[in-house]
Amino acid sequence: MALDNIGHQQKKIHNLQLQVFKQILKLILLIQMEKGIKLKMDI
Repeated sequence: MALDNIGHQQKKIHNLQLQVFKQILKLILLIQMEKGIKLKMDI
């Protein structure tokens, strides 16, 4: 029972880490896009 609970907690933590990772990737993509737009405007 206790071992099963630990496994469940680890799954929860893993899901949270995935969500955070996806958010960071989205932010990086947005920043890259903004930089690209600025570069195009400068030309």
